[in-house]
Amino acid sequence: MEELAEAMALIEKAAQTRRYWLPPRLMPTQTWTDYRTDLAAAITSPMDWRRITAAYDSINNLNWTVGHRRNTNQTVEGSQHGVFVEPEDNTRNAWLTLWNAIEVLEETLHVSGPASRLSRTRRGNEQGLWPHGDGAEFDIDAAKEAERQQLREAELRRIDGR
Repeated sequence: MEELAEAMALIEKAAQTRRYWLPPRLMPTQTWTDYRTDLAAAITSPMDWRRITAAYDSINNLNWTVGHRRNTNQTVEGSQHGVFVEPEDNTRNAWLTLWNAIEVLEETLHVSGPASRLSRTRRGNEQGLWPHGDGAEFDIDAAKEAERQQLREAELRRIDGR
């Protein structure tokens, strides 16, 4: 669960900043590699198992996407601030897949409370991180308008000396 939570946090940060983490950072998979056989023995439902494996498929796909973009878009800005997140990366779908896997693990282990992903509102987090959609649902006009509004507000703050 911690490994998936760490990957989720990286996706959330990327969604907020619109940039991926800096190299050589990758989303973690070592615990999965080391203990997936043990985990498989504890997960009785094939559908639950698929939800967990889908999360690691998403992690591997994003790790590949980020690595590929780093290698093909070698700019100073990208190496210092991280390469850009693109709508076609489907980070929202990856985030939802990880959320679902953590939910399965929490139910299996009977974990709840403040640290639990279940105690947070998924829809509220999702809307806050991807207000303009993602992938095929990305609303580029709304995103551009929001960016223009942010620039106007920043310019007003600069003029006012805030």
